[in-house]
Amino acid sequence: MLMALLVVSILLAALAPVMTRKMNENIVISGTGGVVKNPEGYQCYPYKDSLNTVDMSLKDVYYANFIIASGGGGGAGATSQKVLDNQTLSAQSTNTANVSKTLTITEDMDEFKIGFMTAGGGGGGGGAVKYINTTFTPSAENCKNYGTGKVDTVGNTGENFATYINNICVTKFNQSVSGCNGDYIAKNNACIASKNTAYDYHGCNRIVCTYKQAQDACNALKTSTGSNWRLPTRDELSLFISNKYAISLCDGHNSANYTYCNYDATQTYKPYWVHGNNSNLRLDCVAGNQLSSSAMSAGTYVSTRCVLGSGGVKSFTSISGGGGGASPSVTSNNVINDELNTFIKNNAGGTIELTAGGGGTGGNAASTTGKKASNGTAGNNSIIRIKNKEGAVVFKITVPGGNFGYAADGTTTNGTGGNKGGAKALNTCFKQYSETGTAAAFNCTNTGKEGTNGAIKLSGIAAGGTGGTSSYTGSSTSGAGYNSSNGAGSTLSSGSNPGAGGGAGRSIETTSNTNGYIIGKGGNGSGGFIKLTYKRKFAAAPGGGGGGGSVAKITNLYVGKESNCTLVIGKGGNGGNVDNNGTDGGSSSIKCDSDSRTFIVEGGKGGKKGTAAQNQTSNPTPGTKGALGDADTYIYAIDPGKREIKKGLDGKDGSYNQLTKQGIGGRGGTSGTGTKGACGGLYEEENICKVDATASDRHIGKGFTYENIITPSSSDVQNSIYGTSSAGGGGGGWERLIGPGKGGNGLPGYVCVYWFNNNE
Repeated sequence: MLMALLVVSILLAALAPVMTRKMNENIVISGTGGVVKNPEGYQCYPYKDSLNTVDMSLKDVYYANFIIASGGGGGAGATSQKVLDNQTLSAQSTNTANVSKTLTITEDMDEFKIGFMTAGGGGGGGGAVKYINTTFTPSAENCKNYGTGKVDTVGNTGENFATYINNICVTKFNQSVSGCNGDYIAKNNACIASKNTAYDYHGCNRIVCTYKQAQDACNALKTSTGSNWRLPTRDELSLFISNKYAISLCDGHNSANYTYCNYDATQTYKPYWVHGNNSNLRLDCVAGNQLSSSAMSAGTYVSTRCVLGSGGVKSFTSISGGGGGASPSVTSNNVINDELNTFIKNNAGGTIELTAGGGGTGGNAASTTGKKASNGTAGNNSIIRIKNKEGAVVFKITVPGGNFGYAADGTTTNGTGGNKGGAKALNTCFKQYSETGTAAAFNCTNTGKEGTNGAIKLSGIAAGGTGGTSSYTGSSTSGAGYNSSNGAGSTLSSGSNPGAGGGAGRSIETTSNTNGYIIGKGGNGSGGFIKLTYKRKFAAAPGGGGGGGSVAKITNLYVGKESNCTLVIGKGGNGGNVDNNGTDGGSSSIKCDSDSRTFIVEGGKGGKKGTAAQNQTSNPTPGTKGALGDADTYIYAIDPGKREIKKGLDGKDGSYNQLTKQGIGGRGGTSGTGTKGACGGLYEEENICKVDATASDRHIGKGFTYENIITPSSSDVQNSIYGTSSAGGGGGGWERLIGPGKGGNGLPGYVCVYWFNNNE
């Protein structure tokens, strides 16, 4: 045994100077500048973006040695989340009661927005009535009670439109059905004087009216004043002769030649007029077909007079309440939506509670004539509450209800219509950070529109105040008006007009009961409505890590006296973008024309993407690892004594952490050179990977560039140390707050060559 060891030692000592000499021979490399002399007899070519193939000419080398390292596979990207759009949560009140809806917050919920939020509209005020059943007796004082409140510009005071003549009230104003101008207002197909039109010594040019039109004019006067005005009788007309100036018949002369109409019911369109000229003034009756330009010549004055005699009744005054105001609304507010979304996302396991406020109630009607009705009530607030797991409110948004309409009042002298429910200003919406925390106002999107005031009408029906308009989808639909059958305010459907104010009550005259009237209540405001929209985003799948490339050393490959060789250097595989696999690392190889074989070391395989969770109860299927680069198929063709293979490792599968709800990218496979694979997104491994929980790129798979390659030195190779190359890229990870990450690139490979001469 000792003798054998001695012989081996002597042989090794004799070979040492030969090896040194052979390492210092020349090598010619095509395309790189001719003959290159390497002081160590050794040359390595790492992959670069501009260099992945090298052509070499070997002369007087005979036997060459090669080290072949392939590229590592790229890591797969994480998948996108499966997203369900247009999810909604809503609460709607259709009456005066609040309606609530609750939803448990899960981690897959995101992008909450307030689609529409309004509260209950204010209720309208109730109606009232003044009903006086008193016989009217004409007198100088009583006739003066009919006043216009206007002043005549031509000398008369115009405070009263009727004067007292021989036990009747007679209008001092012309009643005409056509020719309405600045002195007249149109009413019921007739012109009613709007101020005193007394003679001004310049003429007033009355407009002729037919008998029927004259009747219409006096009926219109009855409607507007609440008394039984009518045309005068033949006998009453005769009383005007001595009082022509008192009733303003538009004549400045003393002569008075009056004739009188002989009423003939068969002549429906018989004119009824008082006319005059420079020589006379008369009341005349002319058939309709006799009206001509001569009958209406210059200086002709036509007038209609109405009278009120004993037994005239001023009986019924309808008084309505004011309409309720509408609630303001929130339809788009990015600042509030962002804050709402943040609180929801940070409180998984808690709840979202919507409370749609009920509409305000309409005011009750006055109990009887001469009484005051009841005001409506304000609409209830609508509220969004976000509660944590323990049930405590952490965020709260409130939209206030609309203002109520005020009641009609029959206790005042002429009655008082109810005032409208006023508008709610923009800054009346508010937020809180606990159930009873300090309120911070913010601007609503739309103001709460005001209602309209109540009205008063003598011997007619006063329109009830109209409720404020709902702002739902920008609709111009008005709020509730009065009910035409009984005067009560009607309640709108919240489905079409949420948040609208209720209409006001009014009163109407009727023969259906002994009172002779019906008094209406106010209408309820519309209920509130809240609609939230959101998305459901289920957990995404992390990507698998790319496989590590392998390395092979080939020694004493015979290339002859002269040989041309091609070296191919493998590129690292590309990391997959989101929803994409990583690509395979490039293979590295050598092929010399002195040998028919191509010696290939395959690159590591790219990591595979996974499958996102499809619903709330399922988990994602993580992406799988990329396999190691194969070196067996082509390198095993070399005699075992002339080869050395160091295989890389597979990448690691992605994984899903049930506790943290994170998709963790697989680490890249370690290469045959011993280079550790890159870390996957969110991946942690002792002494290798540590995730910074605050880093914005923590979900992105790590990777390499060609600059990370370190080729081995000649002494490293002799000790089977092969530098840094061929590692796999990490897979992309996923986290709910930051989304999916892409995969990392694999590390490229290299090819080294060294040689010695052999003269055999």
